[in-house]
Amino acid sequence: MQLRLLGPVTAFDGGRAVPLGPPQQRFILATLALEVNRLVPIERLIELLWDDPPRTATHAVRVSVSRLRSILTTGGAAEVELVGGRSGYLLRADPLCIDVHRFRQLVEHARTAVDDGTRVALLDEAIGLWAGPALADVGSPAGRERLSRGLTESRLTAIEDRVDAWLRLGRHAEVVDELIGLVAAEPVRERLVGQLMLALYRSGRASEALAAYRRLRHRLADELGLDPGTALRQLEAEILRGAPALDPGPVVVDAPVEPRIRIALVDDHPMFRAGLRAALETGTDIAVVAEAGGVGEAIDTIARVAPDVVLMDLHLPDGSGVEATRLLTTRHHVPVLVMTMSEEDEAIVAALGAGARGYLVKSAGRDEILSAVRAVASGDSVFSAGIAARLAALAGRGDGRSAPNRTEP
Repeated sequence: MQLRLLGPVTAFDGGRAVPLGPPQQRFILATLALEVNRLVPIERLIELLWDDPPRTATHAVRVSVSRLRSILTTGGAAEVELVGGRSGYLLRADPLCIDVHRFRQLVEHARTAVDDGTRVALLDEAIGLWAGPALADVGSPAGRERLSRGLTESRLTAIEDRVDAWLRLGRHAEVVDELIGLVAAEPVRERLVGQLMLALYRSGRASEALAAYRRLRHRLADELGLDPGTALRQLEAEILRGAPALDPGPVVVDAPVEPRIRIALVDDHPMFRAGLRAALETGTDIAVVAEAGGVGEAIDTIARVAPDVVLMDLHLPDGSGVEATRLLTTRHHVPVLVMTMSEEDEAIVAALGAGARGYLVKSAGRDEILSAVRAVASGDSVFSAGIAARLAALAGRGDGRSAPNRTEP
């Protein structure tokens, strides 16, 4: 049996489509498939399925799992088994029968490929597995977003890796049109804009390359209050003076440099961590040196590796991210940057009161995350724009919940 999550959630057995039932049922199967061979607590499934769970939520999940188990058994899919009981459920299967895990394996193989031709072929195959947005037709928008955000980032990074390989191969003219479309969809993604600038310049369109830079600069300033990164500013300067280094050859936009900022990721969802790792490490000075899915693991691991910054979720299966933040900042003196779904006033104030140096929501873009990590590593505090507005409102309200006195960079 083959399970497909990169688009509509579907299953095929020997080329025959397997009916998986209604959207809620397929969402449960997708969640278990993302965590293949790992037990998913029933509370986790309920949390993802409903913003406000009904009293019958546990029973509804068990009924859906029972039906899925019957579908998989009736379909003769002996290589895919749904097991578990009162505490949670596990999908036992070869990960490579699930397109998400094949995608991740192909991307990893591409990163270690010995030549760019092989790298392009592997990334083409990986990206070709996508038939639309991940989990396109199941779950609530919030639950789908929580599960698929890391996957979406991984796909974009794979596309950028493939473009870099094409540029190194001198195929700039072939990627210009695709890059124009990608930048239109992701207008503040600096790596894509840099690749478009380079491809346009090499195609004899220097004025369009500079115009792409100006559009990005204005948009970053208007939406995020940021300037383009060092690599893009340098690329603009090289285009202006017609630097020979930009001519076709072994040139990489945002080429990886020796890591200087060491990061630990604390989040209970491995797919989100995988996407965040790709976003942080690709073409940057950042290295992820540790990951943890819970409070206990985080405290032990971070005490051992002493990272420069910890990216911390607030909602962890074995405890509170707020208490983990307090322990890390007071006992181990590690800067913590909270990155979570919650935008509630109480969560913001509690995290900052525990010593967090910043607060981002998980909808933040790659450039905002990179900027925040670097700011916290250098000793500054940083907040998402919406969080900064909340803090200002709390401070002005004077109702006893005023936030700690921190300065936004």
